[in-house]
Amino acid sequence: MSHARYLGLTLPLALLVSLVGCDDGDPGADSGPPPPTTCESLPDELVDGDPEGHADPLGAAAGEVRAGRLTAAQLPEDPTGLATFAGGDFVIANDRYAVLIEDTGASDLYDPFGGRPVGVAAVSGGALVEAGDFNELIFGLGLNLVETERVTVLADGSDGGAAIIRASGPMGPLEFVGALGDAIPGGDEIAGLPAAIDYRLAPGSDEVEVSITVQSRETRGYRLPLVIAAVFQASRMPVWTEALGFDISMEDLGYAAFVDDDGTSYALAAPEGGSIQSILDQSGVYIFNVGRSAIPGCGEVTVPLGSIVLGGPGLSGLQRSLAARDGRSLRNVTGTVTHADGSPAPEVRVHVRRADGRHFTRFSPAEDGTFSVDVPEEAVELFVIREGSPMEGPIAVAAGTSTATIQLPPTGTIGVTITAEDMTTAIPARVQVVPVTPFPATPADMGERRLGNDRVYTAFVMDGRVQLEVAPGDYDVIVTRGFEYELTRERVSVAAAAEVEVTSALAQVVDSTGVMCADYHIHTHRSPDSPDAPQLKLLSLVADGLEIAIRSDHEWVNDFEPVIAELGIGQHVRGIGGEELTTFAYGHFGVFPLTEDRSQRSGSAVPWVGQLPPAVFNAVRARPEQPALIINHPRSGGSLGGYFNAAGFDRETGMVANADHWDEGFTLVEVFNDDSFNDVRDGEVQDWFALLGSGRRVFAVGSSDSHKLDSSPVGWPRTCLALGSDDPRAVTPNMVRDATAAGHSVISGGILLDVRGPGGEGPGDTVSGAGATTPFDVTVQAPNWVTGTLTLEVIVDGATVETITLTEADRDMTNPAVRLRSQVTVPDGSWVVFHVGSDADLAPLHPGRAAFAVSNPVFLE
Repeated sequence: MSHARYLGLTLPLALLVSLVGCDDGDPGADSGPPPPTTCESLPDELVDGDPEGHADPLGAAAGEVRAGRLTAAQLPEDPTGLATFAGGDFVIANDRYAVLIEDTGASDLYDPFGGRPVGVAAVSGGALVEAGDFNELIFGLGLNLVETERVTVLADGSDGGAAIIRASGPMGPLEFVGALGDAIPGGDEIAGLPAAIDYRLAPGSDEVEVSITVQSRETRGYRLPLVIAAVFQASRMPVWTEALGFDISMEDLGYAAFVDDDGTSYALAAPEGGSIQSILDQSGVYIFNVGRSAIPGCGEVTVPLGSIVLGGPGLSGLQRSLAARDGRSLRNVTGTVTHADGSPAPEVRVHVRRADGRHFTRFSPAEDGTFSVDVPEEAVELFVIREGSPMEGPIAVAAGTSTATIQLPPTGTIGVTITAEDMTTAIPARVQVVPVTPFPATPADMGERRLGNDRVYTAFVMDGRVQLEVAPGDYDVIVTRGFEYELTRERVSVAAAAEVEVTSALAQVVDSTGVMCADYHIHTHRSPDSPDAPQLKLLSLVADGLEIAIRSDHEWVNDFEPVIAELGIGQHVRGIGGEELTTFAYGHFGVFPLTEDRSQRSGSAVPWVGQLPPAVFNAVRARPEQPALIINHPRSGGSLGGYFNAAGFDRETGMVANADHWDEGFTLVEVFNDDSFNDVRDGEVQDWFALLGSGRRVFAVGSSDSHKLDSSPVGWPRTCLALGSDDPRAVTPNMVRDATAAGHSVISGGILLDVRGPGGEGPGDTVSGAGATTPFDVTVQAPNWVTGTLTLEVIVDGATVETITLTEADRDMTNPAVRLRSQVTVPDGSWVVFHVGSDADLAPLHPGRAAFAVSNPVFLE
């Protein structure tokens, strides 16, 4: 599988460094004759304002603005539970919209300082409502930002003028980029200079202007080769541009809009007369260059950073604000969207295209099917996206027309009932509906997401019953329950207004008694590069038969257990708290179990800035939870995303180039990260074998590193642990930690492998008194839909000593899912690993992903 996504939070900063370091030679303040040695005059010191601001910061009437401090009771509802605003933060608002500015103190997420935007919301009746799903927005000069010491209100709007909030403090380096900053000529030279970020909202405007003022109180001037705005946002609020809709590319822009379809949205707009250049868009992180500047000696400069244009709900409301800002007129179109029987269709999404074909907006009708949307004065076309049906449209709306009526064509229904083999017990399952004739692809600029590529439905069913509305036609209905069950596949023909019933009785054919499987690397929308809510991730993994789910969001401690309780699925899965410790210097690391503590920064995430790996690892081990530490994807992302690369580990010699980075105590490596054994046979597998060959007892884990379900399913691969129980509620986080640390596990990519030495020794154990040969009982199981030729590979001390091709004759006649149950003789050595591979993939469950299994080592003495 591709390792591209590992670069998501390292490559953006690496590219930024290369761009910041590129200077076209503009001498700025460093050109000309030598400066004088003393300043004849100095700018006035930057002043602070009122520490509280307006007593009624949400009380602006039409044409008024306010700025002041919020109480906890004045905060907007947080529908996702991801907001980082808190009582005591500031707000700058008119009677329509507001931006929340964080107070001083330790800040969550990547930027450790306050004084930055932490939320956008609408204002209604003096209250904050419809908060957008805001994450993080960082403004900087190169890789420097204001280390906020004070947030105050320069103007509260009570005089009828603009409202202004100021965040003041010295300039300082963006420390979490680590050694990357060393590549920037003079990157630390402006550290310590007095600075302030100002947020200004004028009466009658929905645009908060942002600027940064920096002073030089000495004769020296400074060049500012890059002024940046970094938005850790787009996985939760997709980015939209006027040229390409939701299919953004690298180009100069007037603005980039960040859209919450159900809440307040905003656009990051260029300074007046300028543009913003998209330097990088990857994995939910967007970095924009908004210009360049210079600080004169003995003076100051105010650098416009652009503005935050507010609107909503959704893109349609934001388009109204953008049109007002730019002096463009829009017309209002009202209408209805109904099903063929005349009932309202609030579940659909309607897209609007301009006359030249560019995407303009998208919206959903109200519960009664009605809509009201502002569109350009020119002729436009409407298109309707309805799950289970091809896109409808175009529906032409001529210039000057103010109404549109959309009646959708008829559909039919596929009803699916899922039970265990007894035909009575409802069980969770994944239901995929695949049209025999594929639907046309939805244009990328609409930003629509569909799980499962050519699937018109991928439903995760918990209670054994689902009804799916589809366009008339022929479909394959595929029902699966992960790697231990057989599947059903049935072709159905669906007529308009008719219902077709599918009954799926799934047989469990793989015996996993006493074994439960874990995925240690699951991202949710708390990570800036994942759009998936934890509810979606959990429903998917339960449907796919995974029993242990460790949450591993970037730089934030979270636990799945509260969401499991909310969904009522605790009988199927155990959640464990954790984080992915995400450095920008020497790799990423899985840490579990951890307990979230919201009184601490980022839920008590492990601090690492300014520390070398051994010190960070020791701090992890010293935590009260006594967590395990996993070296995640050790070879990805160069030295930034891969610890082995950063340490300079040479698998051929066992030596390390950067000894101060190397830790002799780690015992767990994510050898299989969305990979099969053969995918990384010549890479991470050889690293693992080299560590084992050096005498270290290092164990492998396999995890999905799932960011987006549509491209990376949870639980492929998974690590199956010998826990002596089949009840997720009987398992504790410490039990999972200890079994993982002991290597009592096999990695499964669709195949379950069991190996036992002569005394019952399994993976992680030691066979004492081993002779010239040692017999092992090996059992290989896989459901019959796992096809292809399976091979068993016996690997002793890193060398393959035997390869056995499994044939039909090897199957257990009483249960054909048992592909092999046999004794295998292992020659003398220090350790043995067993690998089972297949020449086929896991279609139709996970097309393109290989079926495989690999044991952790059994040691021989």
